Amino acid sequence: MPHVKAGKLRALAAAGLQRSAAAPEYPTLHESGVAGFNGNSWLSLVGRAGTPRPILDKLAQAVTRSLQADSM
Repeated sequence: MPHVKAGKLRALAAAGLQRSAAAPEYPTLHESGVAGFNGNSWLSLVGRAGTPRPILDKLAQAVTRSLQADSM
């Protein structure tokens, strides 16, 4: 939330079934039209604006391989 409050990130919605106590001004994804969505946790990758496309592509491929792996 510090990055949202500082204007560095934009929050769209809360992932749980109820609005976040820390940020009740943001609707849940369910309220936003994603019926029944309930995400207990989330992960994200962030990078600096202007990151070169080859680097983004390499990261995307690595994440895809990781998600498709049978085990960790």
